[in-house]
Order: sequence, then C-alpha cells, then structure tokens
Amino acid sequence: MTKDDTVKLLIEQISVNLITLNAGFYSADVLNFISKFKLQSQ
Repeated sequence: MTKDDTVKLLIEQISVNLITLNAGFYSADVLNFISKFKLQSQ
C-alpha cells in the first residue's frame, strides 16, 4: 500500500463522514420544520 493509497482512503473516509453528518443535520432540520408546521396547523 503506497502513501497515495493511504491518502485517498483517508479523503474518502472524511468525505463519507461529512456527507453522513450533513444528512443528519438536514433530516433534523426537516423534522423541526415539520413539527413547527404541525403545531401551527392545530
């Protein structure tokens, strides 16, 4: 395994983690929005 391979693997891991984090924050925002909307419509 060369140094370049290691760097590529690290970058892939980091980008996957960032995408997962963003998805988590996005779904939290959506849930907040939906709960606000439901509260208003009652």
